[in-house]
Amino acid sequence: MHPGETPPGEKDYVRGQQRTAVIGAGPSGMAALQAFDAAKRQGNEGEIVPEIVCYEKQDDWGGQWNYSWRTGTDHYGEPVPSSM
Repeated sequence: MHPGETPPGEKDYVRGQQRTAVIGAGPSGMAALQAFDAAKRQGNEGEIVPEIVCYEKQDDWGGQWNYSWRTGTDHYGEPVPSSM
């Protein structure tokens, strides 16, 4: 790759655009995602809304709201959140 060239898989990235990661799609993560989405839709002039990516380690979003009948640990050996 040459200086100034866009890395593979980054073609939509605008140089200088801020990117933010939300870790976890539980109640707080979803609130953060909703706030960023509302700011983006509102589109105030001069306001820069970063590109957002959310990472969630569970199979489904929701965190403590995502009730599961499982107890103990999941198939990765991690504690099942709703059983804690």
